[in-house]
Parts: sequence; structure tokens; C-alpha cells
Amino acid sequence: MQEFDVVILGAGAAGLLCAFTAGRRGRRVLVLERANRPGKKILMSGGGRCNFTNVHTRPDCFLSANPPFCISALSRYTPADFIALVEKHGIRYHEKHRGQLFCDHSARAILTMLLQECADAGVRIITHCETHRVQANAAGYRLATSAGEFHARHLVVACGGLS
Repeated sequence: MQEFDVVILGAGAAGLLCAFTAGRRGRRVLVLERANRPGKKILMSGGGRCNFTNVHTRPDCFLSANPPFCISALSRYTPADFIALVEKHGIRYHEKHRGQLFCDHSARAILTMLLQECADAGVRIITHCETHRVQANAAGYRLATSAGEFHARHLVVACGGLS
């Protein structure tokens, strides 16, 4: 059984961002993705141009049973933080409508950026991987998958929803 500090289920935008953030913090990170490649929905978003953030995103834009969560989350990682990452990678973008930012060319630029950040942070990504069973125990989580068994202290479920 392979050991990781963090296992993330889902290699979409949220899963990849979570992965490289944890990796940058020195964690051993594994991302498990059921599809044949990471970020398939990223490539479809925004008509293939990826609506990657909105400059007007604020906590009061969200409905939540736990409103302080949105305040905390958005104060720690703002749209400006993501824009800085996009600019660091030289990705050109434009504002389309009411603060929505889209890539000038292709959503592939955002996916490439996320994958590069994961690679730089030492994140391991396995595709074509079905998760069959997750068991919680005092030491973390044990996962039985089509790629083998894994153990992690922390588990993040970032599978997203249907397209």
C-alpha cells in the first residue's frame, strides 16, 4: 500500500488547485481521476475559452448554511490571487461580461498551467482510476482503487458534478 499525506479524488480545477497548494506546503499528494485525462470539464468551460474567475466574487454572492466559510475561503484566496497565477504563466485573457474573465485563446492554457503547478509541486496524478472503497480510520483514510491501495492522512473529495 502506498502512503500519501493527501489523496484528492478528482483532477478538475478544484482538485488540481488543491493538489499543488498542498504540494507547495511539502505534502506528498496523490490525485486520482476516473477519466482518461485531467481537466476535461476545464477544456469545455466557457465555450472552450474557460471562464476562470469573476473579479466581482465576494462572500455575499454565495448562499450557504455556513456563511462564515465563504468569508474565510475568499479572504484567503481571492480572484486577484488566481489572476496573478494566470499572469505568471503568461496567459492572455479578457473580461467578457460583468467581471467574467476568459482566456483569449484556449481553455487548454488554464489546464496546462494547473498541471505545470502540480508537476512543480511534486504532485502525482493517476488517471483511469476508479475508487472502489474508502475506509476512515484513526490514522486517516484507506482507499481501494483500480490502481491499487493507498493510505492518506487527509482525503479531499473534489469530484464535481455532471457537465
